[in-house]
Amino acid sequence: MIPASLETARQALYFVSPIVRDVWVRMGMALKAEFGDTAKDMWLEWSQSYDGYDAGAANASWRSFKAGKVGIGSLFAEAQAEGFKFGADGVEVPPEKLAADRKARDERLAKEAAERLARADAAAVRAPSQWRMAAREGESPYLVRKQVTPEACRYLADGAIIIPLMRYDFNPPKMVGKQAIFADGEKKNSGGMDKFAASCRLGDVPMDGDDIGIGEGYATCLSARMAIGHRFAVYMALDAGNMVHVAAMLRRLFPNSRLVFFADDDHMTGDAGRRKAEAAAAAEGNALVILPAFTLPRRQKKNDDSLPDLNDFNDLHVHESLAVATAQIEAALAAHAPVPAVLVDSPAPSLNDDARQAMPTADELPEPVDISMPTVEQLIAHFSLIWPTTDIWDGLRKQRLKRSALNAWVGKDVALAWEKDPKRRTVLRDTLPVLVGGRAVPGGAGGGKLGEMLDNLTLLRGTETVWDAIGQQVMTLGAVRADYTSDLTSKWQEHALRKTIEARNLVFDPTQQADPETHVNIFLGWPLVPAANIELVTPILALLESLCGAEDNVDECVAWILRWLAFPLQNPGAKMQTALLMFGEKQGTGKSLFFQDVIAPIYGEYGTVASQHQLDSTFTAWRSRKLFVLFEEVLSRDDKYSHNGTLKYMITGKSMSINQKNLPERTERNHMNGAFLSNEPQPIPIELEDRRFMVIEARAKQDQEFYDRVSDSIKRGGIEAFYQFLLDFPLDGFNEHTKPMMTLAKERVIEFGLNGWMSFHRSWKDGYLAAPYCSCLSEDLFTIYKRWCDKTGEKPLTLCKFAGLLASREHKVKRVVSVGSKGKASRMVFEIKNEAEPGTLDQQIETFRSKADVRGLGTAQG
Repeated sequence: MIPASLETARQALYFVSPIVRDVWVRMGMALKAEFGDTAKDMWLEWSQSYDGYDAGAANASWRSFKAGKVGIGSLFAEAQAEGFKFGADGVEVPPEKLAADRKARDERLAKEAAERLARADAAAVRAPSQWRMAAREGESPYLVRKQVTPEACRYLADGAIIIPLMRYDFNPPKMVGKQAIFADGEKKNSGGMDKFAASCRLGDVPMDGDDIGIGEGYATCLSARMAIGHRFAVYMALDAGNMVHVAAMLRRLFPNSRLVFFADDDHMTGDAGRRKAEAAAAAEGNALVILPAFTLPRRQKKNDDSLPDLNDFNDLHVHESLAVATAQIEAALAAHAPVPAVLVDSPAPSLNDDARQAMPTADELPEPVDISMPTVEQLIAHFSLIWPTTDIWDGLRKQRLKRSALNAWVGKDVALAWEKDPKRRTVLRDTLPVLVGGRAVPGGAGGGKLGEMLDNLTLLRGTETVWDAIGQQVMTLGAVRADYTSDLTSKWQEHALRKTIEARNLVFDPTQQADPETHVNIFLGWPLVPAANIELVTPILALLESLCGAEDNVDECVAWILRWLAFPLQNPGAKMQTALLMFGEKQGTGKSLFFQDVIAPIYGEYGTVASQHQLDSTFTAWRSRKLFVLFEEVLSRDDKYSHNGTLKYMITGKSMSINQKNLPERTERNHMNGAFLSNEPQPIPIELEDRRFMVIEARAKQDQEFYDRVSDSIKRGGIEAFYQFLLDFPLDGFNEHTKPMMTLAKERVIEFGLNGWMSFHRSWKDGYLAAPYCSCLSEDLFTIYKRWCDKTGEKPLTLCKFAGLLASREHKVKRVVSVGSKGKASRMVFEIKNEAEPGTLDQQIETFRSKADVRGLGTAQG
């Protein structure tokens, strides 16, 4: 056997491919076991034949190899399997072997690249959905421990938080993944995510020339933000390696900004945080690296648990105080002034290839522009007022600006001087190119019908329907063709700028929190402008007091109803878990005048009137986009119970199905609040323990002059005045879950709808019977029940059914008791806990029998 010389090992090694990691590791371990560090350079050189070679990772792996686990024989066995033969020095790997290895490597790399891209695309699809489903408010033990004020995160029910990871250099910016931080501090990124240059911005969008911070972890960046008083944005880069890419991205977007790196002091792990930050700062220029300086003793070895592990600015914040972190950061910022802004030749480029091609080059610009502070002359040359709006068109960057954005950018004085200058340009809104996110995009359709379609039609993915922003309606593609012609519809369908959303992302969101990039919100804002006028409000309040006049607590009832009406107006989108029910046999009391003529118009198109016809219909489009519904006589005497479940769900349900004729069914979040009006004595069956309905019986009918004053108020602006009155009305802790009051009217409606045994139980419990409310034998209580039925005309139940039903209200149990002169025996007993009737169980049974005049022991059991 030829001795295992280093040269022989080299020859054998090159017969083996380093592509498979397990083989790569074993070859390194075999070489180190046989030759020690002498073979390191040879192994690293061989490793470089793999395109995914990482020098840092390879060196770290070599240091981790331990002797004794894998011998040199493993290397030779692997090489012999690939064609290596022991012989004289100088043996070479056959060319066909090298070609085959190269082909296999290229195929594997291509497959890996495709799989990596597919995983990244999947992560970019999942992350926005996970972000939207997370709550905007919540609690996180992690944030409590870190003592930070959260920004740009959402919450999960288990205490975890979700942080969006964005590519801000895409046009428009795109969420490519998310980081979840669990309650125990464990961090997990979206599986398969491409984190290259991905980050999360904490704070507002910076302007070119502003300081911009960069840090690694979420808590570190939040502590930095708190230390600087939130005066400039900080980007979370996830880790030290990605910090370099995030810095390069930010430099392209903000060429004149100073980059401030809040670096981690990784003193136990090779100072990766400091080294990467310093490398990024040197590469981008106009940058500053700030490291935390600790005065407390800190851990020097990983396995030393006696001292805290202190590395970053959050550690400094938590262990030494926010004031210490602030002092260190402010001192560093003051000691290193930013480089003055320079003129730039073109707008910041985007990594989106199409957008980059659309941007003007330096030669195409009429003159260089200092985007940090243009002069009035530059504004006159390149900016135009968009008529008939107050927006501004930036001709250089091909984007539309709000007036407030221009003021913030150049200052109010410069903006005003530009506006008043007679040479100021004006452009027609219809002449602008197609805009996405306010920016012109290549291939835009401009004006005309196709431009109108691109601006206003959104395809609902998975269906053959679109959302029409002009008519505020869902349309079929057939209806679109009829409106715009088949040719235009085909062009719109094939156009790259056609807007498409998931069908479920067509939402009715009065909170206006839906992401406009991924959703279409069919709530367009409140239709009425409030206007204070207490004189006009007074007749309307008098009408409400008249409607509540039959109750013994009129003031409390009026206040409760006013708060119920005010809460969803003060908190748009609030879904009340209760409803108003106002009834009365006497007609003309003003119920409809108040609710239909005053309240419903406040909601405009988001309010409607419904009758039994709507409840009976299989089509439910009438429920769509509704915040207030006035139900008029929705239940006939024959159908009182058939729709009761539907009404209950409308009051407390979270969502509802919208079934529109000839269109696919869709789901819409339920923001509908309702009031029920009726002239029936029992308008809606109400249960004994009901928590949904505030019930008022309207009995008082005023003279015609009284109602004329209300009508006159409405004509002169009373609706707007009452709207303002409700917006200002104090809620005093009232919310969507506040339970209704028990009114005289509600008691009557409940009593009207009770079954006989229910009425009996209520009378017994409330003390209206001769029998005391205390523990008793079931057959004794049944005897009293039959007497009650004889007096009231109710048809009695059998003992078995009566006792079984009553057991749902009272505790029924078998006990050994002594009754009368006989000894103890097992009997069915209703055990009642009532402090007004003390004594043992046997004593309470005797008390019941005595006071109720129950004679004979009886033998029936129920």
